[in-house]
Amino acid sequence: MKTAFRLKWSAASAFGLGVAFVAYLQIPMLVKFGFEFERHWQWQEQAVESSFRFYAVSLVALLVAGAIFGAFQALALRSHGLRVVPWIVATAVGFVLLAAVFWPLAAAGVLGIIPGPVEPILFTVVGGSLAGVCQYQALRWQGIAASLWLVRWIGGVVGGLVI
Repeated sequence: MKTAFRLKWSAASAFGLGVAFVAYLQIPMLVKFGFEFERHWQWQEQAVESSFRFYAVSLVALLVAGAIFGAFQALALRSHGLRVVPWIVATAVGFVLLAAVFWPLAAAGVLGIIPGPVEPILFTVVGGSLAGVCQYQALRWQGIAASLWLVRWIGGVVGGLVI
C-alpha cells in the first residue's frame, strides 16, 4: 500500500512540477504577446527588467505555478483525508517566496542568460523546498506531525536533481 502511494505521489509531483514550470514560462509570454501564436514566441535578451509590470507578472506566474503544482499533489493526497485547499495555498505561497531569489537576479540582469539550466534548478530545488516548508506549516496547523516528511521531501527534491 505504501509503495502504491509513493508511486502515485512521485508521479503527481513530477508531472505537476513539469506543468508548473511550463506555466511559469508561458505566463509572461502570454502577457507580452497575447494570443498571437503565429509569432512563434521566443525569449529575447533584453535590458534589465526593472519595471513594475515585470515584477507583477513574475509574481502571478509563480503563484499560478505553485497552485498548479499543489493541485497535482493534492490529487494524490485527497484519498488520505487531508484538506487540499490549504495544501494548494501553501504550495502557491512557497513558490511566491521564490521571487526573493529571482528578482535580485533579474535586477542584476543575469536572469535567463546564466549558462546552464540555472533557472530550472532554482525553480525545482529552491521552489520545491520553500513549498515544502509552507506545506509543512499547513500540516502543522491541521494537527499533523510532519517533520520527517519535510526532511524526506527536501532530500527528495535535491536527490531528484542529482539523479
